[in-house]
Amino acid sequence: PVTMDVPRDTGVVTPDVPVTMDVPRDTGVVTPDVPVTMDVPRDTGVVTPDVPADVPQDVATPVDVPPVDVPSVDVIPACAAGETRCASGCVDLMTHVANCGACGAACATGRSCVGGVCQALPVPYTCHPIDGSTWAPIVAMAGNVATRTLASIMAAFPNANMRPTPGLSVAVREADGTVHTAVFGNAFNTAYDASAPPLSPSTLFQAGSISKPISTLAYLMSDFADATRDVDIRPAIATLLVPPYAVSPSDLLSHISGASVHGFTGYAPGLPLPTLDQIVLGRSPANNLAVTFSSRGAWLYSGGGIILWQDWLERRIHEPMPTMVHDLLFVPASATRSRYTQPLPATEHDAACGSDPILLPGICRNVYPESAAAGLWTTPADLACIAGYATTERNALTRVVSRTILISGYPQVQGLGFRHRPANGVDETAGHFYEHGGVDYGFCSQLAFFSDGRAIVVMDNACAGDTGLVVTVTRTLCVNLGWTCSGVNLAAH
Repeated sequence: PVTMDVPRDTGVVTPDVPVTMDVPRDTGVVTPDVPVTMDVPRDTGVVTPDVPADVPQDVATPVDVPPVDVPSVDVIPACAAGETRCASGCVDLMTHVANCGACGAACATGRSCVGGVCQALPVPYTCHPIDGSTWAPIVAMAGNVATRTLASIMAAFPNANMRPTPGLSVAVREADGTVHTAVFGNAFNTAYDASAPPLSPSTLFQAGSISKPISTLAYLMSDFADATRDVDIRPAIATLLVPPYAVSPSDLLSHISGASVHGFTGYAPGLPLPTLDQIVLGRSPANNLAVTFSSRGAWLYSGGGIILWQDWLERRIHEPMPTMVHDLLFVPASATRSRYTQPLPATEHDAACGSDPILLPGICRNVYPESAAAGLWTTPADLACIAGYATTERNALTRVVSRTILISGYPQVQGLGFRHRPANGVDETAGHFYEHGGVDYGFCSQLAFFSDGRAIVVMDNACAGDTGLVVTVTRTLCVNLGWTCSGVNLAAH
């Protein structure tokens, strides 16, 4: 190959750069219409397109090649955890009414989506408590509680401690829906909150273990409960813990799962609060032992099992349990004061303080993050309204009595949430009877109601005689009303 420097004025069209050409030395000047980048013999006669002189020889020039359109690819962002991409975008199949349980599975108008199951919206229920302070059965109770006046028992409950009970709140619901309310004493809260109003039927009390059947009742109000209450929960909680045998929501709610941890003591205000997972695992800042399992079948009261159920439930329905209870139970039952809020906001002044110098030294109340087991704030009036509403939703109570677990030495059998039995202890001629009690530090409560909507609720802010005062008042009201409240007992609160 020969490299030639060809001057511009020779008339030969070539680029202003040295050109390497595979031609013999004696051929002379290369004609301009033969591309110098092609190894073509001189005598081929091949005609090539004209190349402009200002195009560098080493740049390939396309010949009549149309541009190729490369379509752009839209990058579809991933959906957030717990969401699925449907035609309308990323949705939560557990709560989305247009995609309930599966993309395109829309709930009918007037239905909601709970846990991926279309659910009929609750029918509003009207409940308007009235002042019952002069109502004869309540007046009679105040004058004679187990041969003593209520005031004298509240001044010093007859037990070893002889401690006083600052306040007591009562509600009685008649079968016709009338709710009578009355309060005695004070809320014991002015020392902690200068804005606290006097004790009234709207004053909130901690409900202790009544939290359990109320959260259960809301779950049983849903069609989601029918689809899940007998399933094995282990796949849904596999990342948390795995019980050594199949455990269902019904097992946990009827206390036959073999789960440990009887109850919870709460946390002083200002202390760090644990998550549900930390409570189940017994990890700091939780102050309880880890939930473990022994054997399934026998009744073993377990607040730890209820918290495991709440943890499972929230993983399945993709919303907090308190939200479900609010929507499915509190709102339709007109339970306007009830909430699973721990701790209460500083703006809530109408709430009692617990009186217990040993368990609550200088403290108004403990905080209970164990919502489903012990975290309910409510009033006797609200619980009476809830009892009335539950008797209008027959499916829920049918689900409650689907379990009849014997409790040694106890007059009721354990159902889902509530304990229950025929009201007269024999048959259904006097209706069915449901009950549960509750204890948080400084607070005791008792709820009892019948299948026809009659109900008695008593709450105090001392728990001076364990549950003695609230149970005694409940029994006294039953007698004054002529009701058969067979076996009101808090042997396992």
